[in-house]
Amino acid sequence: MVESADRVSAVRARHPSLPILAFLSIAVALVVLRLPSLIEPPTFNDEGTYSDIGWALDHGAVLYRDVWGHYTPGVYWLGAAINLVSTSVVAFHLVLSAAIALTAFAIWRFCRRYTSASIAWAASLAFVILSSLPTFEGDVLYVEAIGSVLAIWALVIVTRRAPVAGAPALTAGILAGAAMLFKPTFAADAVVVATAPAVIALASNRRPGRGETRALLWVVAGAAGVLAIAVVGLWLGGSLPGLIDVVTHQDEVYLQSASGGGGSSVAPGGGTGTILLLMTVSRIGVVLAAGSLITWLLARRQHVGASVAAWWLTWDLAAVVVSALGLAHYTQQLEPAACACAALAAARITRHIRLRVVVAAVATTVTGWVVCVVALLGPTAEASLAVPQQLSGFVTSITSPHVITHYLGSGWERILGVSTAKTYDAGFGPQPTLVRQTVALIDAHSRPGDRVFVWGRVPWAYSLSARLPAGRYTSLNSSYTLDHNAQTILIRELRAHPPAVLIEIDPLPAQVKAMLSELHYRRVASLANGEICWVAPRSA
Repeated sequence: MVESADRVSAVRARHPSLPILAFLSIAVALVVLRLPSLIEPPTFNDEGTYSDIGWALDHGAVLYRDVWGHYTPGVYWLGAAINLVSTSVVAFHLVLSAAIALTAFAIWRFCRRYTSASIAWAASLAFVILSSLPTFEGDVLYVEAIGSVLAIWALVIVTRRAPVAGAPALTAGILAGAAMLFKPTFAADAVVVATAPAVIALASNRRPGRGETRALLWVVAGAAGVLAIAVVGLWLGGSLPGLIDVVTHQDEVYLQSASGGGGSSVAPGGGTGTILLLMTVSRIGVVLAAGSLITWLLARRQHVGASVAAWWLTWDLAAVVVSALGLAHYTQQLEPAACACAALAAARITRHIRLRVVVAAVATTVTGWVVCVVALLGPTAEASLAVPQQLSGFVTSITSPHVITHYLGSGWERILGVSTAKTYDAGFGPQPTLVRQTVALIDAHSRPGDRVFVWGRVPWAYSLSARLPAGRYTSLNSSYTLDHNAQTILIRELRAHPPAVLIEIDPLPAQVKAMLSELHYRRVASLANGEICWVAPRSA
C-alpha cells in the first residue's frame, strides 16, 4: 500500500507546493466548519456541566463529594483549567478546535508513514469534516474529542517499524493513561498503543520479540503511572470514594441502559437489564473477533499500515458499541481510526483512477461517515429488541443533511451580519433563553459566593453566574436520574445548605416544597414556561 519512493519524489518535484496547498485546504475546512461553533449560545449539553463543576472545583469544591458527575475526573479538571482563563462557550470551543486540529495533524503523520502525502491529506480532511458535523455533535466539547487527541498521538509515537525505545513508549503510555482519565473506554486505545509494535512486527514478517515486549511494558508502566498519580490525588482530596461509586455503580447502570437514540435513558431492572448487558458483551465479542481476523489476514499479506489501522479501528469500534444509549458524540472516539482505515483502503483501491486524490478524499469521508452511523445504529437497534424504542427520529437526526446545512448556514449568516443574534439563538430552541433568564435571576437575588440551586437541567447556570451549587448535582441529568438514592441525598444537602435562590424548572418533590415553606422562601418571579424563582429571606 506504500507508493514507491521514486514515484513520490517525482510528484513532489513536479508539484513542490503540494504539501502547503494540502495543509491550507485543511485549514480552510477547519475555519469554514468550526467557526460557527465559536458563536453558539450556551445550551443544554455536557460541556455546560463540565464548566459548572470545573468552576466549583476552582472555588474549593471537592469532586464526587460537593459536586458530582458520572465521568472520570479528566474532563472536570479540564473544565476547571478553562474557567481559570475564561468562563464561556467560546473558550470551550476554542479548546475543541485546537484538539481537532492536533488530531488531524496526527492522522496525517500516521497515514504518511504508510502511504503517500495525498492519501494522508484525504484522511485528515475526512476527519476534519466528520469531527465537525453537528449530527455527531462535533460542535460541542465532549470527552471523546480530548481523549482521542491524546490516544492518537500515543499511537503515532509507537507506530514505527523499528522497536520503540523506552522513553517514547513510556511517553505513549502516559498519553494513553491520560486519555483514560477522560473516559474509561479509552482503555481500548491503550490496548492498541501497547500492542501496535507487535502488530507491526507480524506484518513485517517477523516474530514479536524482546523489543516489542519492552515497548508493551513501558506503555503499561506509563499508563499505570498516570492513573496511580490521579488515584493518589483523588484520595488525598477526598474524592476517591465517589469515583469508585461512579466506576462500579453508575457505569454498570449505563451498560444496562438504552435510550432510543440519545433521549432519556432507560435502565430497566430484572431480566431486561441482564439481557441488555448480555447483548453488550456479545456485541463487543463479535467486533473484536471479526476485527482480529481482518488484522491477522492483513498482517499475513504484510500490509503494515492497514494492519495497524484495522487493529485500531477494531478496538475503537468495540469501545463505541459498548453503549446502546445512542448518544451521537460517542462516534468521536471512532472517527480518527475510521478515517485512517478508510484512507489506507482508498489508497489501494484508487491506484489507477484519474483524479485519485479527489476520489480518495470523497471515499474516505463517505466510508468514515457510514462506519460512524452503523456504530450508533447497531447497538440501539439491537437494544430495541429488549426495550421498545422509536428509532426513526434518531436515524433522521444523525443522517439528515438538512441539520448540517441549517447549522452552517445560520452560523455563517450570523457571522456575516445577515441575521441578528436573537434570530440565530432562536434556532437552538428555548434553551439559550432559559439559561440567560436563570442566570439573570440568580444574579439579581444573590451575591457572589452564595450557594444557589437549579431544580432541573440548566447547564452553565452556576459558572456563568459565579455561584456555588447548594447540592452536589449541578444538573439533574443522568448522574441524578440513574441513582435511586440521588433525590434523598440532594434534599439532605439542600437542607444542610439552604440556597439563597432556588430556581424551579422541574416540579419540586414534596420534601423540597416543605423546606421552602418552613424556611419562609418567597416567590419572586415566574418565567415564560412556568419556571419559578424562590428566594430565601436572608437574600431579600
